[in-house]
Amino acid sequence: MATISTKDFWQDFTIEAVPAETPVGLLVSQANMLPQKTSSLLKGEVSTYTEQNIIYNTFYIVAPRLDHYRYALIQVVSGPALYPVYVYDRSGVDYTPHSVTVKFPNITAAPKLPKASFAARDYEDFEKAVKAILSSEETAGIIRSLMSQSKALQSVPTVLT
Repeated sequence: MATISTKDFWQDFTIEAVPAETPVGLLVSQANMLPQKTSSLLKGEVSTYTEQNIIYNTFYIVAPRLDHYRYALIQVVSGPALYPVYVYDRSGVDYTPHSVTVKFPNITAAPKLPKASFAARDYEDFEKAVKAILSSEETAGIIRSLMSQSKALQSVPTVLT
């Protein structure tokens, strides 16, 4: 009987070889800062799902006092590679004249997606896009509104049914 030899064709993967700065990592770090910025009235949350070889990361502003209302502020769409990523700004800014077509190299069955607000070729581009959205007046208005409504309910006792 012949012996089957097991050969290892994989490269060595170490945690040091994994990029420290990633799009989802930046979203998570910003989500973790939101309670500090809003006196814990709001929190940030990042949700991820995949479909047809595409990764969707969504940044939510969550208002726990408003029955855990979730506002999807930013959605980031990518393939399995870190870049390019496509950023959808849901703050209410109209980017139509500046929108970009979503294209994924090496993914033949990618779904047709609406034009994105921004395309990021690398971490620096992505960071600029996220900064523009988080520091915008439109986002500040959403935050102030949710904080105001949450603060009004802060002193209301929870009704048990």
